[in-house]
Amino acid sequence: MNKFMRLLVFFDLPVVKDRDRKVAAKFRRFLLKDGYVMVQWSVYSRLCNGTDSIETHKQLSLIHISEPTRHAQI
Repeated sequence: MNKFMRLLVFFDLPVVKDRDRKVAAKFRRFLLKDGYVMVQWSVYSRLCNGTDSIETHKQLSLIHISEPTRHAQI
């Protein structure tokens, strides 16, 4: 039996410099393309079917955000 779960993403990325704004916008676009729905600014939600799906999307989000921010001016 599968259980539907909701995955919530809360984030606060720096947007002071142009490069930082581009990184934040790219991450928001990734979330929307991956099936997330914006609940409020910097809060996104996605319905997942079971714990395997939660882990998959959690890892994708972490990988996607860690790459660009490593090069951003924080």
